[in-house]
Amino acid sequence: MAHVTKMGAPKTSEDPKKNETSTAVNKAFNADVIFTHLGFGWYQWKFVLWVGFGMLFPTSVMLSYTFIGFVPAHR
Repeated sequence: MAHVTKMGAPKTSEDPKKNETSTAVNKAFNADVIFTHLGFGWYQWKFVLWVGFGMLFPTSVMLSYTFIGFVPAHR
């Protein structure tokens, strides 16, 4: 009889140091962890949203002026 292996997900390493470093790397590139570390909480998110909403109208006016602005006649 031949030995049959089951297909499945790769096993995690049994070495605890490898698992710790991979967890540290995952935490280092997680936006939630970074913002929490910087102190970027709910108040900062609300502030960014309100400032962004406030800049929406002036930005759209300036962008539209780029396409519909008057070009004076050149000599």
